Amino acid sequence: MSRFGLGIKVWHDRRAVSPVVATVILVAIAITLAIAFAFWASGLLGAIGYGTRPVKLAIYSDLELYGGYFVILVKNLGSDIVFIDKMFIDGKPVSYIFDAQTYPPPGDVRWMYEAGSGIIVYINPGETVQIKGVIKNITLAPGVTHEVTLHTTLGFEFHRALHARVVSPMAFPSGGIVAYNTGLKDPNDPSKRLIFVYLKVRNQWQDDLEIYKVEFYNPDTREKVGEEELANPLVIAPGEEWEPKNLSDLIRVSINPGEYIVNVTWRCGKRGGGLASFVNVGSEVIKAYVIYITIDDEDLSNVINEKYPAWHRDPQPFVDILQQYFDVIIISNMSQLKDFIENPPDGHYIVINAHSEPLPIPKAYLDANGGLSGFRDSVKEWHEKIKDLVSGGRVWTQPTGYPFWGTANKRYARIYGCSGWTSGWGQTINSWSGLDSCTGGATEKTSGGSVTYDGVRWATGLPYGNTGTWNCKPTSTNLVDDLNNVFTGANLPTGTATDWDGWDTFDVSSVPDDQKMVFYEYGGKPIIYALKVGGGWYVFISIDRPPDTSSDLSAKMASYISVYVYLTYFVVKK
Repeated sequence: MSRFGLGIKVWHDRRAVSPVVATVILVAIAITLAIAFAFWASGLLGAIGYGTRPVKLAIYSDLELYGGYFVILVKNLGSDIVFIDKMFIDGKPVSYIFDAQTYPPPGDVRWMYEAGSGIIVYINPGETVQIKGVIKNITLAPGVTHEVTLHTTLGFEFHRALHARVVSPMAFPSGGIVAYNTGLKDPNDPSKRLIFVYLKVRNQWQDDLEIYKVEFYNPDTREKVGEEELANPLVIAPGEEWEPKNLSDLIRVSINPGEYIVNVTWRCGKRGGGLASFVNVGSEVIKAYVIYITIDDEDLSNVINEKYPAWHRDPQPFVDILQQYFDVIIISNMSQLKDFIENPPDGHYIVINAHSEPLPIPKAYLDANGGLSGFRDSVKEWHEKIKDLVSGGRVWTQPTGYPFWGTANKRYARIYGCSGWTSGWGQTINSWSGLDSCTGGATEKTSGGSVTYDGVRWATGLPYGNTGTWNCKPTSTNLVDDLNNVFTGANLPTGTATDWDGWDTFDVSSVPDDQKMVFYEYGGKPIIYALKVGGGWYVFISIDRPPDTSSDLSAKMASYISVYVYLTYFVVKK
């Protein structure tokens, strides 16, 4: 028994683990788990790759924000080169890897382009690389934590929750950098489109911050496809905040249609960098419509091929200016006009009524209300239709005179002759124009009552308030200076203009500032201005009997001011 027992004891001593050894093993396991957890918490993960050697990457920085950029630091702790082909933030794919260089700067390039794969970042063993990505459809706000994922060409993924913070000479109170595609042609090269770059920054370093160049990159290959030096670099002193105050403060460039990374480059002391944003520059051009009725086709059995009464008997001055920026469509017959007002095309665009005061009205509207006896109701309905069109997000411009003062229909003028119209100077809308009072077809009064004052109210919803300002010298506002800086070919009069006959068409003192834009005024009263109605704008060029160059002058004002309003409220202030 003792030998048997001794045998058992001897076997037990050889196989058992002593308490000391067990403790050592437990401690080792705990340390291993702690190290693994630390690696996981710090973004360092291991995976078996490249044979039997582990792939180890450490993502150990914050998520640094530079406008549309984000930057992270990644270190290769393994013994083999690692290739990163994709990045994700909060599970969403980062649009593009923009750059990768060894850290600290200035570093060596660590990215390459492969057809079909895009930009691939490579990190040699022991290297730390600074990776820059450009975001699109992802919101990265300072002070928020986001999960960043790196995907390697071998299929391994590395995750890390990073705290987002701004790290640059520029802080972004809001807005940062945004590139706006205007949909307008470049007047110097119609094949290109204008883009406006909005930049809002605060210089938080100790040197002057200078923004001096805009670069364009192919987002797939990261190839630079163009750049423009700013003629007057933007300089921001230490501690100062800057944002555009006017439309001309935006950085304006032109480029061919396509998708681009727009990089605004800066210098601050001995350092420099960029701020990126995406812009998709489409080939489509915004449309502008010019109402100029030259044929009345509502009754094809008796087509009248005569121009309607108008201040501008030739719409070409408008077309010449507008077609530099827009695709211009002339509405030349009554059927087109009726369909356009009743079924307006979608989107934002400009409409210029080249007839100005005598707005053409379709015969169908007059017929529906009993002809001349229901003239007032017809005009009201027609003006309210126009108001609906404008409220949907369009710019409607009246180039001269009283807006919505009267209406014109040649067929009714032919039917009724002189006898149907009331007597006096109200027979025609502009008795000084030389139009025949019997066949001109323009009227502001009938037996149904005056539409002189109510025309404005029907179209805009605002009360009429004519002050009768004549022979004035209007003073330009800062909006004219800004407009001239945006459109170098405008050259609208600044300061106090030469003698104009003009007036304000109604009192806008009660209209909130964000719903009006005054370009010229006389005695504190608006002469040329824009008013917001619903989601759109009316532009009124309230000049009467201007000098011989009136056609060109009012055409320039109507065209450039219309484009200015369009850009300000339908492009930049979305």
